Amino acid sequence: MKYRRMTALLLMVLTGCTVGGRQEETAPVKTDVMQTEAIQTELQTEISSETAPDTTEESSFVHEGDIGYSTDEKYADIVQVLKKRYEYVGDTQGFIYVADDEEIIFSACMDSYERDGVTRANEYTTYEIGSVTKMFTACAVLMLCEQGSIQLDDTLGKFFPEYIDTPAAAITIYQLLHMQSGLYDMDHMMNAYIPEDADEDMKARAKDGGLTDDEFVSLVFAKELKTEPGTIHEYSNTNYRLLALIIEQISGQSFAGYVGENIFDRCGMEHSSLSAEGDVTSVPRDTETPYCTYTNFIRGAGDMHSCAADLIAFDRALFAGELLNKSSLDEMFNMDKTYGCGWFIEKAHPEHFMHTGEVGNFLTLSAVYNTKDRGRIYLIELAPNNGHDTLRTLYEIYDALRLGFDK
Repeated sequence: MKYRRMTALLLMVLTGCTVGGRQEETAPVKTDVMQTEAIQTELQTEISSETAPDTTEESSFVHEGDIGYSTDEKYADIVQVLKKRYEYVGDTQGFIYVADDEEIIFSACMDSYERDGVTRANEYTTYEIGSVTKMFTACAVLMLCEQGSIQLDDTLGKFFPEYIDTPAAAITIYQLLHMQSGLYDMDHMMNAYIPEDADEDMKARAKDGGLTDDEFVSLVFAKELKTEPGTIHEYSNTNYRLLALIIEQISGQSFAGYVGENIFDRCGMEHSSLSAEGDVTSVPRDTETPYCTYTNFIRGAGDMHSCAADLIAFDRALFAGELLNKSSLDEMFNMDKTYGCGWFIEKAHPEHFMHTGEVGNFLTLSAVYNTKDRGRIYLIELAPNNGHDTLRTLYEIYDALRLGFDK
């Protein structure tokens, strides 16, 4: 936790952010960051003992340039597949991390640096992870279900009684979690919800993610439903935005506070944050508008910042039953109409789970392979360059690993 706070404060200074406020103008990732190298070096020295990997557990892990891999013979074929695939990443930037429940198997920097212009991307480099946030939101909701604070068949009308007479009031927590609500997707902004006769101020704030929570809720309930709740799966970020508001209402904490205390702290995720700005250390290819400036508005749906090491820590804890009981885990991976609670599944490969994330310049792919002979294998891919070619590269790595297990 100490590292997260100190790094966030430092980078807020670098980017011109204020604590708890919106970044009004994105600072260029150039000389202003380089001039703080001495300060950052001092900070890194102070926290090195907290962030350095435990080499005693990875004595068989070696590095060759930007690639690291286990030399344990039991991972030889996995390493070979990943090494070969790494040769074809092209100009995709980012970081690849592969592990099982005990060891790190493979890591690779894809031609990326951190904001100091010196440090190569590594397992602690932080990225905007977009919709991978949803598995954390779902986990938090299921935790509250275990406590008896929420029921899966509770309806939105229970939490927003002022809208009890609207069609959306009948939508259940279950339908929100499984993307079956029938709500239009706010698509990170509110284009689908802003009425034509809205004033120019509201339109401008909607475009910049500046609507208040009350405005967001009123617009969602005022809009007709796209489909009948519970009938089909249709991906909508609005579902998880509403879940974040419900988590706040029931827990009495901010979304970031509840998830931070109940998930981040328990998993040792010291490099992760929610609804924050200025703490991302990865440098995207587009440096004119590099980072998302409306994280608070998309909380629950895509506001999380994290790194490969933290995401692996979460996956391990989740599947080990350290966060949720068996019944809740079964619900999380209950792929009703192909979507669980923050996770997708491929119909042809029901033993594998995954989710992608996309926000601004960043792309993420998180996958868990449940293999017959090797147990669980976790894959994290983080990229600071958004686009079709990058997404294709991430999927090709995912598929190469999957095909290796299917042999």
